[in-house]
Amino acid sequence: MIRRPPRSTHCISSAASDVYKRQTYKSTSLSPRITTNKMEQNASWMSLLLNRINIALFILNKDVQTMLQLYGVSEGGDTISRSGFSKLLRELCPNESTLHIELTANYFATADKAAISVQKFTSKLRQGATAALTEYQENFMNKIGDYTSHKKLDFKELLKTHDMYGIGEILIKYFMQELKGKLGGILNENEYKFIERKYQNEGGKISYLAFCEDLYEFEGHYQEFTKEEIDGITAKIRKYIHENNIKVASLLL
Repeated sequence: MIRRPPRSTHCISSAASDVYKRQTYKSTSLSPRITTNKMEQNASWMSLLLNRINIALFILNKDVQTMLQLYGVSEGGDTISRSGFSKLLRELCPNESTLHIELTANYFATADKAAISVQKFTSKLRQGATAALTEYQENFMNKIGDYTSHKKLDFKELLKTHDMYGIGEILIKYFMQELKGKLGGILNENEYKFIERKYQNEGGKISYLAFCEDLYEFEGHYQEFTKEEIDGITAKIRKYIHENNIKVASLLL
């Protein structure tokens, strides 16, 4: 498998309420006139911001509709106040610049610019949700893959030691202990939280087999057999051919 290079994705920090890593932005004074045309010119920033919101919601295990209810959605649920919308973005992306939050608010504003259209915002957000989560996962999975390949670590065998019943799942605390113990600072806290959230099943355990399958895909890992294993497989094939009187030449025709 040809490994894909990591995509540039903004990493996020460890605090649950401070979902995104603190970044320093050059302060920009707001012009009294921020038009829709300017918003379109900053579409790439809005796309990044929406990606960050999707990742934050996933890590915090929050639904966007539930979050909107907390910040002043109208009685009919059609709009949310501009101030409430800005507060929501501040909670999910506390280090985003004031300019980009204002531009995003203008993009999703109603015709009179007095409030934010809930339908327009949630629709746009959900359109990019899958791609945002996939790209974020790809980024840190590549980091894990690079490290495990270099260190020759096999997480499947390591985690299997905690799987007493051989069912492919283990307690979260054992999974996270092994992961953090081996990877340390390779990932940040929210990347660990993303992994825990994604691979936790309904029983409150981690499906480590699913995690390892995804990891092997990203790191291009394939099982390697020892000479003894190859010799054993070869012996079984020869025995089967002999016992069933199979003509090997006929198989090659």
